[in-house]
Amino acid sequence: MAEDEVGVYYWTRVKEYVEEDSALIVMVSISKGNKTFNVLLGLRQGGVFIIRPILIKRSVHKWKHGTFEFTCKLIGKRGYSLMVEKRGFRALVLINPEGKWYKAGYGEVSWKDVMNEFNVGDSLWLCTHNILILRKRFAEVFEINAIIWGFSGAIINLDTGVALAKYPL
Repeated sequence: MAEDEVGVYYWTRVKEYVEEDSALIVMVSISKGNKTFNVLLGLRQGGVFIIRPILIKRSVHKWKHGTFEFTCKLIGKRGYSLMVEKRGFRALVLINPEGKWYKAGYGEVSWKDVMNEFNVGDSLWLCTHNILILRKRFAEVFEINAIIWGFSGAIINLDTGVALAKYPL
């Protein structure tokens, strides 16, 4: 995850985001026989986070599935995804750039066409279905308390009035 990208990629692609400098790493050493293998599970260097999916899986405190509606503040963008915060609780909101939405007063749009109408500092209202709440230690290292996905409801910018409903309605 970098400022311009969030996704699942091979190391050959993500290593270009890492510079020769200090970084916080999460790793595991595996010993088998007389050999030891070190495996990088996660890395944080400035605004760049590289996290193997297995680290997220092992860092889940609770998976909440249902219908959740809440207001929050947009604190950043990561590629097509959003970083939101509510009372110090930070979440990465994963949104499919090709996902179809219905924009009030306009019609059918894709997320990539309207995401620029949401700006850092805006207050949002979200309706979603999946929230992975991450363990405290993961949140301390990577500054993300949760991962949110699965929109079948809406995203409304409470500051500008832009209202999106997941399409098809």
